[in-house]
Amino acid sequence: MTSELKQEMEQSIKQRMDERKNERIQTHNKLMDEQQRIKQQKEQERIRQIREEKKKKKQDQKKKQKPKAKPKRSNSTFVYQPIQKKVDEQLVQNEHMTQLLIQNLDPS
Repeated sequence: MTSELKQEMEQSIKQRMDERKNERIQTHNKLMDEQQRIKQQKEQERIRQIREEKKKKKQDQKKKQKPKAKPKRSNSTFVYQPIQKKVDEQLVQNEHMTQLLIQNLDPS
């Protein structure tokens, strides 16, 4: 065989080997992509299930909780009794403090 023919054969063999290698790499990459996609789908499904479970738990807890105190009407506005009581106490305390200050400032 001539050296040219030998070189052509070697190049042809090398080219076929490279093509096969590239095909294997592409196939491998496709498989890896598919695996990654499946993994992501599973993870998303798991997250969705967890969220649904949390939501269901929250709803169940709301059902089990005691009903909240209903607001009572006072002067056409809604005021909760405990809040109104604290406000009244604070007003009395402020009035008392004001009287003490006036007594301390009064020179007579």
